[in-house]
Amino acid sequence: MSRMISAQALREELRNGRRPQLIDVRTASEFAGGHIPCSINIPMDQLESRRPDLRLEDEVVLICKAGSRAQIAR
Repeated sequence: MSRMISAQALREELRNGRRPQLIDVRTASEFAGGHIPCSINIPMDQLESRRPDLRLEDEVVLICKAGSRAQIAR
């Protein structure tokens, strides 16, 4: 199952103890400019090759600037 979640809703869920795996699909330079603590950077074009780095048994939240890359990566 997949769903879209706003940054504000995710922030609230994290405050309430939810602990999904946070994958930031932006470029390394965008990630270096600021990111959610505990997120890991796997640029969208590297997702397939870095699949072993994902904990697929856990919930995964894909993050990008506006949502379009996360939607494509999904």
